[in-house]
Amino acid sequence: MSNATAQFSAMTEGTEEDWQIIAREFEAYCDMTPGRVLDHLRILKGDHGGFPIDRLEHSLQTATMAHRGPDGAGGRADHRRL
Repeated sequence: MSNATAQFSAMTEGTEEDWQIIAREFEAYCDMTPGRVLDHLRILKGDHGGFPIDRLEHSLQTATMAHRGPDGAGGRADHRRL
């Protein structure tokens, strides 16, 4: 990512150059997303908060349940059950 920034104060005033800067920066930011997500998950490891499993394990269990869905076979997840 660079230090370039768009120069408008209202989005309606953005020039093509402004939007090219934003698109470039956004692409670079998106490229780093997987690493940032993994870094945040690593922070959860070892944080038990008194529970038998740490927050990382709990997050992985919850994500697995959501992915499997209400019938446990990969159907649509019901967020109210999580």
